[in-house]
Amino acid sequence: MPDTTITLDRAILLTLARAGGPDTGLTVNHLWRRLTNACGAGPSWRMVANTVTRLHRGGYIETLVDEQIGEDCHPLFSLTAAGRALALQSQQLRPQGLKEFLDGERA
Repeated sequence: MPDTTITLDRAILLTLARAGGPDTGLTVNHLWRRLTNACGAGPSWRMVANTVTRLHRGGYIETLVDEQIGEDCHPLFSLTAAGRALALQSQQLRPQGLKEFLDGERA
């Protein structure tokens, strides 16, 4: 039986998949905001950033462009074909998984 637990890795992939098409990207800060509920419960910004780096190195997400915010550059991340496949698999195995993750049922 496949593991259907929604981990932070899978939650990030699902969030990017729901962000739009392949030309739509999100910064780490936008991902963190989408994974944190109104009460502030959720993963820390650093956990999201570390997971994004790991997914990027694994080939599941890619950098689209660097967004200029003031004097800082923030990369916009989007899914690769492998990332889209894993996000689709996660969605099919556990359709309400991202909602459950956001409601606090984390692995």
